[in-house]
Amino acid sequence: MASRDEHLTNQTRVLAEEFFAEGSVHKRWEIGQLLRSSRYCEFFEAAERGGKKENALCKKIPFKELDSFQKKNVTSEIQVIKKITRADKLHRCQHIIEVYVNGDDLLMILERLTGEDLFDRLSKAEGGLSEDEVRSHAKIMLEALILLQQLGCAHRNIKPEVFKFSRPDELGELRMSDFSFGYQSDNPNKLIKQLCGTPPYLPPEICRNQFYKPVLADMWSFGASLYVLFSGTFPFGSGDKLDPLFNRIQNAQPSFSGSKWKSISEPAKDLICKLLKKEPEERLSAAEAVDSPFIRYATLRQRFRYAQIKVIAMNRLMQFLVEDAEPTGLADTNEVPSLPKEVLSPKALPAKTETTITEGAAKSRFSKAAGALFTEGSVHERWDVDEKVLGKGAFGEVVTGRAKDNPEVQVAIKNMRLRGVPEEQLALFEGECASLRLLCDMDKSHRLLHAYEVSEHNNTLSIVLELCRGGPLFDRIVKKGTYSEMDAARDLRKMLEDIKFLHSIGIAHRDIKRKFSKVRCILRRG
Repeated sequence: MASRDEHLTNQTRVLAEEFFAEGSVHKRWEIGQLLRSSRYCEFFEAAERGGKKENALCKKIPFKELDSFQKKNVTSEIQVIKKITRADKLHRCQHIIEVYVNGDDLLMILERLTGEDLFDRLSKAEGGLSEDEVRSHAKIMLEALILLQQLGCAHRNIKPEVFKFSRPDELGELRMSDFSFGYQSDNPNKLIKQLCGTPPYLPPEICRNQFYKPVLADMWSFGASLYVLFSGTFPFGSGDKLDPLFNRIQNAQPSFSGSKWKSISEPAKDLICKLLKKEPEERLSAAEAVDSPFIRYATLRQRFRYAQIKVIAMNRLMQFLVEDAEPTGLADTNEVPSLPKEVLSPKALPAKTETTITEGAAKSRFSKAAGALFTEGSVHERWDVDEKVLGKGAFGEVVTGRAKDNPEVQVAIKNMRLRGVPEEQLALFEGECASLRLLCDMDKSHRLLHAYEVSEHNNTLSIVLELCRGGPLFDRIVKKGTYSEMDAARDLRKMLEDIKFLHSIGIAHRDIKRKFSKVRCILRRG
C-alpha cells in the first residue's frame, strides 16, 4: 500500500504533468528568505542553482492541512496556470516553472514578478493615472482575460492588485498573477455557486448568493477595476459592512460625477457601463471589450505615433483626409519644429524598407483594420469610377464615382497602390482604415466625413467616401471677399465642436488648416 507521501506525489504528478519535477526542490533551487505569508501558503525567494533563473518564486502549500474546499482550489490553480503557461505566447500572465512534493507540502516554482502591482502604481501617481495610461494597461489586462476565456478558464478575483509588472523599472511588462481562485471547465456556460473574490469587485449575482458564470463575473470585476484605475475610488464604495456594500452593487449605478471624470472620454465611460451590467449576459466579453472604441484606439494611436515620426523624418508626411481639393504636397521640415534636427538628419534615419505584399496578406491586414467597412472584390463591381481627379499624392489619387445601383449617390474614391510601398506608409493606410471604422462606430450625429466601404484588389487599396461638393473653406472665404466676425464665429464654433468630438473619441486630425480642410458640417450641401 502506498504511503500518504507517495499518494500525494502520484496525485501531483498526474495533475502537474510536464511541470512536475521528481526529487527534492533543493537539488535545483536555492530557496531564500520568506517574502510574505497568508493563511494557507507562504512565498519564498527562489534562485536556480547555477544562476540560470534568478527571478523565481516558491509558493509553499501545506497540502495535508487543507480542507477539501482548499485542496480543490489548489488543484484548480495548477490546472489553470499550466494551461496558461503552455498557451500564453504574448506572456500576459505569470507562468509556472515546476511543481514539487516535499513531505506533506506542495511547492510551486513560479515566475517572479518583481515590479509593483497596478494598485500601487495608481497610489503613487500624482493626480492619478492618465487616460492613455489606463488605456494601455486595460488592453493588456483584456488580452490576459481573452487568453483565459479561450482556454475555458476564469480568474475569479480580478482587481488591480493581481496585475503586476515583471520588473521594477520602465521595462517591466504588466502580467496577470495569483490564480489561487482559478477555475477551469470544458463547459463555458456552467453555473457554479462558490463564493470567492474581493467584495468591492464582486458582481451582483455573487452578492445575491446565486449561481453564476465565472467568465461573466470576471468581466464585471474588470469593469470595477477600470473604474478604480480612472478615479481611485470603488464604483459602489467599500466599508467593513458587507450588507450595505452588496446592496449598492445590486441596485445602484456607477457615478461619473466629480472633477476627475470631467476629463475622461465618453468611450471610456461607455465601456465601464457595458461591463458593469447587472444582468450577466448583457456584459461585454473580453474579446468585445478589446474591440471597443476606447481600447481599440490604444493600438491605433501607437501605430500612428510610430508611423508619424518615421514619415516626417523621411520628409513624406501624407494628409489623411481625402476630400482635399488640391494635390497633397510634401511636408517641409520647417513645418515640424518640435522634432530635433538630428531626427530629421538623413544620417539618423534607418534604411527604407520596400515592402511587396501579396493580395491575401493585404486583405487580412486591411480587412482587420476596416472591420465592417471592408468589402470583398474590386471597387468597380459596385461603383462607376469617373475620370475626374480630385487630387493626387505620392501613392495614389482621389477620383469621383457613382453607385451603380443608384447613380444619384456620388462619392470620392481614394485609390492607393500597395506594391513597392514602404512599410511605414502601409501602417498609415492601415491606421486610416481603422480611424474611418472608429468614426462610423462613434459619429452617430454624422458630424464628419464617413466612408462607405474599404476594398483591396490587384494590389490597390480603395476607400469610398462621401463626396463633399461645397469646396474648401478657404475658397469660400476668398469668394466672399470679406468674412464678417459673426460668420467667422459661427464657423469656428462648429469647427471646434467637431474637433472636440474627435478628441473625445481619442483621434487627432493633425492637419487642421484653412486651405485644404473641408468642414463637412458646413460644406456638405454648400
